[in-house]
Amino acid sequence: MSDSRVHIIFLHGFNSSPCAPKCAMFAEYMAELDRFDHFHAPNLHCPPNEVVAKLEQLIAQINSPHITLVGSSMGGYFAAHFAHKYDLKAALINPALKPYEALAAYLGNNENPYTGAILTLKPEHGPQLQALEIAQVTTPEHYLLLLQTGDDVIDYRQALQKFPDSPRILQQGGSHAFDDFDRQIPTIMRFAEGESLREIMP
Repeated sequence: MSDSRVHIIFLHGFNSSPCAPKCAMFAEYMAELDRFDHFHAPNLHCPPNEVVAKLEQLIAQINSPHITLVGSSMGGYFAAHFAHKYDLKAALINPALKPYEALAAYLGNNENPYTGAILTLKPEHGPQLQALEIAQVTTPEHYLLLLQTGDDVIDYRQALQKFPDSPRILQQGGSHAFDDFDRQIPTIMRFAEGESLREIMP
């Protein structure tokens, strides 16, 4: 019998890591549920095409229709792409939906503050990112938006424009890191496990 329990794939943001706070909070939550074996947090500190190859391999290894991607910032961009491609669910936390437009500011070496590893971004990485953009959202109910208006990195209205019909948690204030993220994890799990969430008020 196949395991019908949801697998969570947590995708961290640019120049972040699986050691970052939001990922650690989610890992702890899954451990408390005795479901840590269904939690996956790949290291995405690599060029876009390598991120894609790594996630393709991970999704194939899990080999289950019960996968929800949870993506923060640029991780949300990758989460949206793979949810669209494989008809999966995705929770998008202050997502970066046009990261290729900001690439020029980060060309060259970028040191990861968690690991010290260096990621070298090149001009050709922009088209690699842009090729992953969803042209049209066909299953808005498969996406849960977690947005805070105080995000000083990405305008939260970009996500509302891209996913106008998706359920969302929209909170006033906050930050790009999404303040009090741990309080939202149970709601993400309810969404992942099939509960219909049209709109959730803060």
